[in-house]
Amino acid sequence: KDPRSCDAHSGIGELALVARRSGAVWFLAALNGTASENVRTLDLSFLGAGSYRATVITSPSPHALARREMTDVTAQTKLTAELASGDGLVAWFRP
Repeated sequence: KDPRSCDAHSGIGELALVARRSGAVWFLAALNGTASENVRTLDLSFLGAGSYRATVITSPSPHALARREMTDVTAQTKLTAELASGDGLVAWFRP
């Protein structure tokens, strides 16, 4: 099974979503392009079976990593992300 996944809706200058797996652990990166505000519901179906602990780091204000959220998630969980222009998030999913 390929340890990478890329959202088919990603677009240059718009939004990039990339997930990568190392063993049972997944990493997700989201980068917003020039849209002033991009609210996305992220599909976590790439996680597969089981329950994961997620650490999500976002940037709720410009040039600051001010928030860290930890949530138990599954492949059916929908993660909502609010991204400002040029903003992004990183997430770490572990069983």
